[in-house]
Amino acid sequence: MEHYGAEVKQIKAAIGGVPDLEQVKAELSKENYKIVTFTHVDTSTGVLSPAKEIAKAVKEVSPKTLVYLLAQSSNLI
Repeated sequence: MEHYGAEVKQIKAAIGGVPDLEQVKAELSKENYKIVTFTHVDTSTGVLSPAKEIAKAVKEVSPKTLVYLLAQSSNLI
């Protein structure tokens, strides 16, 4: 996204961990974001991120922010 001129803010989890929902909420409350993107599965570690919880947190704090879940390696169906 930066390649196309977007300003990107990353919230990283420890290897084998998942994003801290309170940190996500805190960051979203600081400014307006157009989109939040995240992966459902980290293929290198097999970790599943809590997709529903992250999406819910985004919508609670920033209802106009688009949530984009990258899930090509997961089985959400």
